[in-house]
Amino acid sequence: GDYADLYKMYVTNKANFTALGNENIVITGGTAEQVNTIANLTTGKVTATIIDTAADLVAALKNSASTDELILTVTGTAKASDLITLDGKTSEDIKVNADVVSGTYADLNKVYVTNAANFADLGAENVTITDKTVAVGDANTIAGATTGKVTATVAAGTSTALNALTADTEINALTLTVTGDALASE
Repeated sequence: GDYADLYKMYVTNKANFTALGNENIVITGGTAEQVNTIANLTTGKVTATIIDTAADLVAALKNSASTDELILTVTGTAKASDLITLDGKTSEDIKVNADVVSGTYADLNKVYVTNAANFADLGAENVTITDKTVAVGDANTIAGATTGKVTATVAAGTSTALNALTADTEINALTLTVTGDALASE
């Protein structure tokens, strides 16, 4: 039902009902905070649809569980760590409509590779790898998972090692430091 009606039943008029607290609940409408309030009042499965930023969803959905059927759409800018947290709060795939996803390579790899099946609409957003430096292969992995711009500092290496970058340098913003061997002109 609608949040206002559910709130009346579970909070305002709770004394008028017996044995509340273990039923499955479908919430139509409502904010992440409101869904969280209702989720805290039942051990049953909660079903709802919410659109917000990843950070706001993580902050609000403290009481939801992986058994809940929350249809979450993430907008704005998202941290990969927040997407991972949200993945543990619903049995549904998370729709990522974020413009930018940022995080450590380990977290980005979980989102884009290891648990990619748990996220929908990934692959067109810009990605920022926040590690101080990232290996060539790791930069290639993330760049291969999105058509958006990847921003990262690639670990220093020889021109031969750095030449293994397959990322599109016309799209991506990769900072490189060449060490060791000299470049010969042709």
